[in-house]
Amino acid sequence: MYNIFIHIGMPKTASTSMQKMLKINEYNISEKFYIPKACQTSEIYINHSNLFCDLSGDSRFKPHLGNFNSLLNEIKNVKKDIILSSEDFSPYPKPIVFSL
Repeated sequence: MYNIFIHIGMPKTASTSMQKMLKINEYNISEKFYIPKACQTSEIYINHSNLFCDLSGDSRFKPHLGNFNSLLNEIKNVKKDIILSSEDFSPYPKPIVFSL
């Protein structure tokens, strides 16, 4: 069984620094973890905020960056733990519930 780790950083807690570190070390991290491309909103750091926007109905959602279904398709055969990151999940006032 594999895990999905979701980094949910509160504002002003060095989340962007963490996301830049993930990007810089993506190759080394990829030996043990998989970082999905779907729903990423940046090429300079790892940020899956488009996933939040899709699940919450946020107006910032950009379909061309991927959605929940494209994320599921990308990871369905991955045999590693998965890392997602987005501080957009932190202030969300109610839980987002979904099943795989």
